[in-house]
Amino acid sequence: MLPKDGAASAIINLDRLAHLSGRVNSVNMLDESVLLNWVTVDAVGEKTHDFTYTLDGRYDMWMEKGRYLVVWSLGGYEFAVKDLYLPEGSDVKVDVFLNPLLTR
Repeated sequence: MLPKDGAASAIINLDRLAHLSGRVNSVNMLDESVLLNWVTVDAVGEKTHDFTYTLDGRYDMWMEKGRYLVVWSLGGYEFAVKDLYLPEGSDVKVDVFLNPLLTR
């Protein structure tokens, strides 16, 4: 309930999120480096499971601090996996390379 003078105060505790970002590259049929679209980026932590997709070969995720198993995957390519610790308020950049699967 507000006092008669209409003033009130609030205490807010904000956590600073960690920023994980990077690029996902591969090679095309001519052995030229290319950025990959629609790569799924899954980050599985103790408390959360976040995911996003690459757009123009780039991704961004804002997550709580903690340890994550991060998996980059796209059909037709080998997946990449990294175990990462993201400190509070950090800006972590991770670029990965996905090898195309060989077709016979």
